[in-house]
Amino acid sequence: MSRVIVLCGKIASGKTSMAKKIMEQEKAVILSIDDVMLKLYDGCLKEAHNQTASRIVDYFLTLIPDLLRQDISCILDYGFWTKEERKQLIRKLKEKELAYELIYLQVDDEVRKQRLFERNQLNAQKEGRQYIIEGELLERLDQRFEEPTAEEEFQVIDVR
Repeated sequence: MSRVIVLCGKIASGKTSMAKKIMEQEKAVILSIDDVMLKLYDGCLKEAHNQTASRIVDYFLTLIPDLLRQDISCILDYGFWTKEERKQLIRKLKEKELAYELIYLQVDDEVRKQRLFERNQLNAQKEGRQYIIEGELLERLDQRFEEPTAEEEFQVIDVR
């Protein structure tokens, strides 16, 4: 049965790896806000980032019903860092009567930072625009993350 899977977690918590693993197990498509941002925008959007991400999610929500009808699960691969972002997404999914699973990927900070270091090295060698996140930027972004709360009805996956 096809489903909407919402992946939530800090940078380098394993969201994309989890999305790829799900794709190996079932017929699914990864809908990545970050991939769209990297393809469409040359520079950092700063204040417009969240608004643009929200518009991309709205676009994905127009695609999801057709994909589900074709028995293709949809994986929303993005951090959904704040309770408000998750609340808005869930409201929209419910309005469209789309069943969903919210999965929070939790990982030890040292493991996550090592993964990010390795990812940054790989991304630095790739052509095209890539996200390189280090030091102070990582700290600022981590401070924005709000862990899901009990009323959000989420599943925790401890990623090692």
